[in-house]
Amino acid sequence: MYDVIGAYQRLEKIYQLYIKSAFPLRYQSLARERDRILQQPGILSQPPLIEPVPTYPSSGKTLKDAANQLLSQYQDLAHLGQTIFDSNIQLYQHQWQSLDAVINQNKDIVVTTGTYTTSKSSQSLNFVPFECFS
Repeated sequence: MYDVIGAYQRLEKIYQLYIKSAFPLRYQSLARERDRILQQPGILSQPPLIEPVPTYPSSGKTLKDAANQLLSQYQDLAHLGQTIFDSNIQLYQHQWQSLDAVINQNKDIVVTTGTYTTSKSSQSLNFVPFECFS
C-alpha cells in the first residue's frame, strides 16, 4: 500500500523549505514567525482526503467476449468500443450483468451510481444496475 500520509508530510516539508530558501528573511524573529505560520495545518495545503473505493469483481469477459454472447445485432459492440477501451480490459461483473439483462433478457435497469474503467485515453463512466425488471 502507498504511504499517502507520509507523501503528504514530505511534500509539505519540501514546500516549507522552498519558501525559506526562495524568500530568505534578514531578521530571525520574522523567519521564526513565518515558520510557525507555515507549520499550521491548512496554510500551504489541505490534508489528504482518502476515499476507500471497493474493488468490483471481474466478469472475466472482454467487450469482444461479451458481444459474442449478446444478440446478433449487438455483435459490433466490441468494434464500437475499440477506440475507447483496450481490447484486453475486462468488464466488471455488474457491467456484464447489465448488458445481459437489457439485451438478452429484455429487462430494464435502474442506474443508481457510476463506476470507472481505465481506458486507452482516460477513464470511462460505467453504471451499476440497481435492479432488473421484467
